[in-house]
Amino acid sequence: MKTTTNLFAYGILQDPAVMQSIIGRHPANKPARLLDHRRFAVRNANYPGVVQWQGIDTQGTLFFDLSEQDLVALDAFEGDMYERVQAQINLHHNPSAPAVATIAWIYRVRHEFKGKLSEDPWEFAVDCRQGNTITGLEILINPYSNPQHLRAVIEVLDSYASSPSGGATPLSADSKLRLAAELPTKPWVHTFLALLDNIPSGF
Repeated sequence: MKTTTNLFAYGILQDPAVMQSIIGRHPANKPARLLDHRRFAVRNANYPGVVQWQGIDTQGTLFFDLSEQDLVALDAFEGDMYERVQAQINLHHNPSAPAVATIAWIYRVRHEFKGKLSEDPWEFAVDCRQGNTITGLEILINPYSNPQHLRAVIEVLDSYASSPSGGATPLSADSKLRLAAELPTKPWVHTFLALLDNIPSGF
């Protein structure tokens, strides 16, 4: 029997184009609230993270019937900054309505990455969205066939390696050449390259 599960999204995964690009479809969903978590903007980014916060609820979208394959793809997209954990969700989007609780997966910021969060709140309609899609955002999966996109992947990797989180050591010229040669030959390595207005902004 095929196992399915539910996922609560509070950030850019709520955008139909983003979810479609990651798992190839836009699952059935409804507005809901994440209990006892607070959402903050990530510093120098256009996406948020949540941390546990007693008595605070976070608005978002509950997606239904995701497969294990869907979750594997979403795990890869979210990266090391987030851990997938189960949390209580209020099926009533209206905070004044009586709570109807269920359990779903969420992506919560890992303890060691909480310093990346700003003190600013983050709202989907205000910070990320105009109409029904994120303006100028495109997500490419394993974009190795395009030399420009492959070069962008290497540049983003180098930027991360040069940062304190990545060890503060830039990639050597030899490492960049080996990555460019070997990444396309490893089908088990999944790369999501985010372009914002055609400019590489993360992966």
